[in-house]
Amino acid sequence: MHTIGKTIGRIIGLSLWGIGLCALFGCAASAPAFPVTGDFRCEAQVNLQGQTYCGTLTRAAAGTLTFELNAPESVRGWTFRLDGETVTLTLQALSYTVDPAAMPAAAPVRVLVSALDTVARMEPGVTVTAADGAGRTAGSCSAGTFVLSSDPETGFLRALTVSEAGLDIRFSAFTVTAPCDPVRSN
Repeated sequence: MHTIGKTIGRIIGLSLWGIGLCALFGCAASAPAFPVTGDFRCEAQVNLQGQTYCGTLTRAAAGTLTFELNAPESVRGWTFRLDGETVTLTLQALSYTVDPAAMPAAAPVRVLVSALDTVARMEPGVTVTAADGAGRTAGSCSAGTFVLSSDPETGFLRALTVSEAGLDIRFSAFTVTAPCDPVRSN
């Protein structure tokens, strides 16, 4: 009888110890999903130094991004495509190509590609945590320190902020357009 009492006491003690560890280290909360950095398409609202631009973003591979503008009216129809080697600006049949180094470090397409590539490579200093019901990924990119907010379950992007550049991008209607990256499972 004495042995059964000790065994039950040990089980209860270990259970309480386990519960205490979970409370201390947050075992109940799972890690947020890694933000999607692979191929995707979404709507974006870009707020840059007080001006707002809206359009469709498409990422087809690391280092690439296409932004088709639809607002404000003065830029409707413009498309910016950054492929790592060139930036192509297109309006209907007219096209102009420039070296990405000629673009300002705070250019939204350049910042977004830099931030996504930094996260995908998990460069030193990148942190992925959960905060306020979202995945929060922070690091440094071409224009300064960024914070990338994503859905904690799917990894779908919600927002990118680079305070030093006066840049805030909000993402909506997010869809993944290619299979998951086997390294990052996104």
